[in-house]
Amino acid sequence: MRFAILMSVLLSGLLGCPEDVLVVQEGAAIDINTLQLDFGEVNIGERSELRVLVTNIGEQPLIIEELSMQPATDQFGSVTQAPLEIPRNQSEELTLFFFPVSAQLYLGGLDIKSNAENSKSIRLELKGQGRDWSICGDCDSPPQPDCVTDRHRLIYDEQGSCEGDNQCRFAVGVETCAEICLNGVCIGGIEGADGGMLCGPGDPDSDGDGVCDSDDNCKQVSNPNQEDTDEDNRGDICDICAGFDDFIDTDEDGVPNGCDICTAGDDTIDTDDDGVPDACDRCEGHIDALDQDEDGVPDGCDLCDGESDAIDTDNDGVPNACDLCEGFDDTLDEDDDNIPDDCDVCPLGNDNIDTDNDGIPNACDGCDGADNNNNGNDDDDADGVQDACDQCPNFSDNLDTDGDTVPDACDICSLGDDFVDNDNDDVPDACDECPGADNNNDSDNDGVPNGCDECPEGPNHVDTDNDGIPNACDVCPSLNSTDQSDNDGDGVGDLCDNCPQVANPTQENYDGDQWGDACDRCPYLVHANDQVDSDLDGVGDLCDVCPGFDDSEDTDGDETPNGCDNCPNDSSFNQADSDGDGVGDICDTCPGSDDNIDVDGDNIPDACDICTSGPNDLDNDGDGVANACDICPGGDDTSDADGDGVPDACDVCPGGDDGLNTDGDNLANACDPCPLVANEGDTDTDNDGIPEDCDDCPDLPNGEGTDVDGDGRDDQCVAATCVSGMNTWPVLDYPFTTTPDRFARFAICEDAGDCPENAVCTEGRCVLGTESQMDAGVWESDESQWVVHDQETGLVWQGCMLGESGSNCNTGDRLLASHSDLAASCTDLNYLNWGGYSSGWRMATIQEILSLVDYSHITPFMDLETFPNNEAKIFSLTSKANQRETFAYMLYMEDNGTIYSPGTVAPTAKQSVDVGTRCVNGTLNQQRCFSNDDLENTDGDNDESDASERSIADYSMQLEWQEGFWGWTPSGGWEYNSVGLGNYVGSRDDYSQCDNGNPCCNMFDGKTDWRQPSIGELMTLIHTGLPQNGPPNWPQSVFGTPDGVGSTLFFWSKSRYPSSLSRRWGVDFYSNVDLVVWRENNGVFKCVRDLD
Repeated sequence: MRFAILMSVLLSGLLGCPEDVLVVQEGAAIDINTLQLDFGEVNIGERSELRVLVTNIGEQPLIIEELSMQPATDQFGSVTQAPLEIPRNQSEELTLFFFPVSAQLYLGGLDIKSNAENSKSIRLELKGQGRDWSICGDCDSPPQPDCVTDRHRLIYDEQGSCEGDNQCRFAVGVETCAEICLNGVCIGGIEGADGGMLCGPGDPDSDGDGVCDSDDNCKQVSNPNQEDTDEDNRGDICDICAGFDDFIDTDEDGVPNGCDICTAGDDTIDTDDDGVPDACDRCEGHIDALDQDEDGVPDGCDLCDGESDAIDTDNDGVPNACDLCEGFDDTLDEDDDNIPDDCDVCPLGNDNIDTDNDGIPNACDGCDGADNNNNGNDDDDADGVQDACDQCPNFSDNLDTDGDTVPDACDICSLGDDFVDNDNDDVPDACDECPGADNNNDSDNDGVPNGCDECPEGPNHVDTDNDGIPNACDVCPSLNSTDQSDNDGDGVGDLCDNCPQVANPTQENYDGDQWGDACDRCPYLVHANDQVDSDLDGVGDLCDVCPGFDDSEDTDGDETPNGCDNCPNDSSFNQADSDGDGVGDICDTCPGSDDNIDVDGDNIPDACDICTSGPNDLDNDGDGVANACDICPGGDDTSDADGDGVPDACDVCPGGDDGLNTDGDNLANACDPCPLVANEGDTDTDNDGIPEDCDDCPDLPNGEGTDVDGDGRDDQCVAATCVSGMNTWPVLDYPFTTTPDRFARFAICEDAGDCPENAVCTEGRCVLGTESQMDAGVWESDESQWVVHDQETGLVWQGCMLGESGSNCNTGDRLLASHSDLAASCTDLNYLNWGGYSSGWRMATIQEILSLVDYSHITPFMDLETFPNNEAKIFSLTSKANQRETFAYMLYMEDNGTIYSPGTVAPTAKQSVDVGTRCVNGTLNQQRCFSNDDLENTDGDNDESDASERSIADYSMQLEWQEGFWGWTPSGGWEYNSVGLGNYVGSRDDYSQCDNGNPCCNMFDGKTDWRQPSIGELMTLIHTGLPQNGPPNWPQSVFGTPDGVGSTLFFWSKSRYPSSLSRRWGVDFYSNVDLVVWRENNGVFKCVRDLD
């Protein structure tokens, strides 16, 4: 083995220098390569970037927590964002930018705040000079403003010409946008640097402090008070040199003399970064402040650091304290080893180079590389080679038979060169048994290196079958054969492989036959050497699960091949088939029946087929019933409203059972006008569709519109009297249940934007909706013109009284005026196209205003949600009091909206005070019919003409009235009189209850359910009369004219007056025609009952 000779070099100086002291920061510590950054001159509107290097010189991560510009303007900024983490002994660059907007000097600072222990905050001073510039361009197509940031744009001002035809010079300027710069346009206008508007053309207020730049002593920093302590015309907040005149700068370096480090030159030029400008630098390239020996010479230029340079005894130019060779000239050094010749140990070469560290420089060392002083005898083996350099101690280095420079006594391979080892196995090639391979690698430990081993997988001498192939490499180690074929590549030779075409290195064979499991078609059938596979599915016939089909195809994974699976697409391990139809339960289309029976061939088994006469998917009328089974082709078979089994579309009598026909004619009972009499071909003289056999009025047509009183008999066939100008809705249903959502509000509009959120614009009107939506908010359109549509009467009312407006009628002043002025104001609404109506506006009649009063309650009232702010209002009406043309009726409302005494409708003498009104549009012209013929008489006298117990039917109201009334006689006691007897006196309110002798509690005409009417029921007898401005009365054509019974006829009701429960409401037909409500005088009772 060749011996390696190790040599080490230790460099040591002949001069000793003080060691540096290293202070280690345990936490994070920051160092920055400069504290001043000058961007120099930069074109206005352009951006310049510079970088500074921040280093973490501590032991923990340095976190840069905040980077903030002072002042915060758009001119200086940091591209690098905080927070920023710097690992120990690592550095990061901070990228800063300068963006001038005017030609001036800009000063600023970057405050760097961190977790550094040596300095939590460092200020990096920034400086830059904006520079004007210009471009040349076509005079006819000047450059257009261009956005350079999201708030700044470049503008171009023509200022002279350039060389070339039609070339102009354009000065470049910068404008700051108030909001954003987009496609060269300042959105929101142009402003100063802080958002303030320009002071004037060419004179902005850049810092937005309210002082124009021409007068501002700090143009870029806001200082509204303009403080200037040192009176140098530069404000304190931007003063470069506080306490001194900023504008005295002898060396013109931008630093005022009062704060100038070096007045001899530019303070910003400091090549060696020692804080001393070059113009005043005593030792360029070095830090002037370092002067360890305090001799006035900076260390970097000090000839002798540590002592005064002035003492030099031998006058060789080297101060004594640093003289290498005292008394001699240090400048003489012929071998340039920095040791003067007079003190040089080895003048032949560098004394500092002594590789073997024996004190003898190499240039003078006889045995370089060894310690010449280590042995007493220089050459113990007397071979002429000093011991220190002897390759083969104690033997002659001069005998080298193979000439490889290694003495024979120490030669590894005496046959050749020890240094030639091409395979790098430490065995020289001349002695290498296996050249080209590593002799040290012998995996099978058979003494033959792998590189030369014919079977490195095992020992070459083990060969059980004696075929010359070691067992470890023999594919059939127990079979004497040199045939090493292995077609399936499983490591088992074909001659001994139980599956020669299928790889199975382990040769597993569960059933022990001649076929391995990997290729055995029945691997679990013992000794089944028969490999016949008739259906070619890879499974032998002897173990085939599903003969005739591929056993490997099992779509649902239930271990039953598809060919034998009764539900091949649905997993069913038990293959249950309850109905035995060959279709498994889990996928049975029609459980309990044979899925294979399908007469119409529509793939739906008959037992579950809704139509076995044809395919279910043919359904031309789309009613879910197939054409072949459709009862009513073209109609919906599933729609049978009357449930008679006949679809509506083909139903002869949709309202009833077509199969029920009592009289046996061609009409079902439900559609037969004569269900008990066969009426095919019956005559119908009046052509009203009712055969004469069943027509109670055979000479006059019965039909829609001929039965006003709703008694089921034509008005022409009964003794009926019809009166126009009377409401037709039943009092107990009035006002809200007769017509759902009776009232709707709307105002004029052009589109939905003019309407509240829950309203729509329909035909020029905002339709707000139902009564429950009345408080939906304020109209977006003209609030004064909203109206209320009464869907019961068809009338349209002003939403507020004249003069008031708003959705709650709380805007404006109510118009109070005389009757004639109010009537004229209502007419004027037509000219205003009020609510979209250009005609029809007028003052309301008494009947119309009464249609808004709800009499279905004990206390009548007007709904304040529909008509807000309606309390304590007097309505002037068109209707005149009879015999008093100067009188007009009014309606007075209490604070809660209820009717207030002296009456629902009260006459007033010439209207002595101004009142208000609510105008109306439309016409109310209703008609009601009364019948008094042939009402059942049950008094026992069988005299239908007996006036003593006659009654009148009001079918519209479903009420039956006693034709006469009851009065209290002077002799005491009740007496019934019909109209015209003339001997009636008043009755007192005390008798309103049955236990006080109320006459309505008595039997009348054989009926015992008579009662005293409510105020609402009495009000149904009011006849407002025609024309519209006529006086109201009662229907005299029905109840007669009450002449001869005194000057008044007052009917009491059972309804109490709200503010005084001892008082009751009543209706007074004054002088037979005028109407008031409530009085304290005596009156009579008119009894009523519900119509049977």
